[in-house]
Amino acid sequence: MTNSKIKSELIEKISSMKSAEIKKIYGFIENEKNKTEDFEDWNNINEEVKNKITQGINDLNEGRKQDAHTYLKMVKKKYGINA
Repeated sequence: MTNSKIKSELIEKISSMKSAEIKKIYGFIENEKNKTEDFEDWNNINEEVKNKITQGINDLNEGRKQDAHTYLKMVKKKYGINA
């Protein structure tokens, strides 16, 4: 598929989306556009924080913890929150 065709399809799909969905897509695009392969920020974090981040990722990957989105969804359902 050509870039021109992809752009046309994206515009068509985005045009039919709700405002919240559009903002999510925009955020994704901005993140991708600004993404770098530079680990400078990671290298500036102290070892204790790095270890906690790594442990959190391992907990998620091994099913010991839930990501925030899943947890909040469960809480909203449990307490009948529709927001």
